Amino acid sequence: MNKKFSVHKIWFHYDDSHHFNNGLAESIGVFDILEEAINERKKLDIEAFKNDMHDCYHFLEDFYYITESRTISEVVEIEKKLIEYAKTQNWDNSIEIMEFNDRETIQKLRIPRNATDIQISKILELTNVSFYEIIEYKDVKEYVYVKLNYDFWGKKVFDKLKKEGKLESRSPFMEGYSNKGFYLIYNPLVGRKSAKFPSFEEASDTAIKIFLECILEFPDNNFLGKTYLEEWTNQSDLFLAYLSNCEVIELISQEITSQNLKAYSSKLKKMKSTIILTEGMTYYEANFNKVEDEKIKEIMGFIEFLKLKPFTTYRRISEINGQEVHDYVSDSWTF
Repeated sequence: MNKKFSVHKIWFHYDDSHHFNNGLAESIGVFDILEEAINERKKLDIEAFKNDMHDCYHFLEDFYYITESRTISEVVEIEKKLIEYAKTQNWDNSIEIMEFNDRETIQKLRIPRNATDIQISKILELTNVSFYEIIEYKDVKEYVYVKLNYDFWGKKVFDKLKKEGKLESRSPFMEGYSNKGFYLIYNPLVGRKSAKFPSFEEASDTAIKIFLECILEFPDNNFLGKTYLEEWTNQSDLFLAYLSNCEVIELISQEITSQNLKAYSSKLKKMKSTIILTEGMTYYEANFNKVEDEKIKEIMGFIEFLKLKPFTTYRRISEINGQEVHDYVSDSWTF
């Protein structure tokens, strides 16, 4: 397996004196090459510093002195390098130095608002502080949420699934926000039910089976039943070619003639279609057949074409190389 390098946010907690690392947060990107991950982390660190850390003295207090592995001599050396660098950048009006134990120490260092990315990158390099962590993926455990789209399904399908215990309201914390909605429920043979599926395969298989079940049971009470086939997608030519080669979806075509033009035009009007039929055109419909497990990928391909999705899957990492990843940590935040 190729190496993967992920840039993860870090949860920070403030204890009225310093920030300290309070665990691993979500990934903001996965890269094949370590150098790409390092470059991305540099960009993110610069943005975080520009937004929150122009007072370099407090930055040092908050982030540099907390590392127990750093000795006093290392701290002294860092301060010396920062003072020297600030002077080379003509930041004399931004720095206040005081004598302490026969050495110069920083009392105040306010980074100018117009500091360049290169200058900020140098500050971060000198202090060796980052708000993100790069991790090589070796042993990764994940879970998956499946959120159903009410705009696709409507009330009847949601009521059916809620009554059967397959759908429940949840507000999982993702990407820094509460993602409220209705999620499919995983019911293991042993253990408690949860909105977290243990694998992407199990989540997608369950979602597709429920998709087909509800399409067949409520053919007119969903986006597909209320919309003309060519308007299911923004890529109608490719979509029709895909359907013509499907085994689990039967594409039905009917040439428009003077005898059937009125009837098919009426169908389009009922679906509020913008298409105007004329003689010689083709009217399309689709029938869904029972799907064997090995054909589930066909349905996934079909869903990829749809401009309105029946569900969204969220793949979340729970553990990397034995280290837990948390979507939310109370009294903590990320940059």
